[in-house]
Amino acid sequence: SKVPANGTIIWGSNHVNESMITGESTPFSKEIGGTVIEGTMNLNGALHIEATRIGSDVVLSQILHLVETTQMTKNPIKKFVDYV
Repeated sequence: SKVPANGTIIWGSNHVNESMITGESTPFSKEIGGTVIEGTMNLNGALHIEATRIGSDVVLSQILHLVETTQMTKNPIKKFVDYV
């Protein structure tokens, strides 16, 4: 199942696949006190987490904002090519 929010583990231990955020193909072992990122995959078992970030403060929201900002702006060479 997907991790529903960024937070700190308060109960349980498990392996979490964070490849969509970190690019690492190997799942990370997570234990009490460890942090998890919203949208990553909890591979087996259950974790109880205390949400520490929600809404626009989460990693995925920040990545989306950066992509949108980048797509909206033109770099100098593209402006020059459009001018020509």
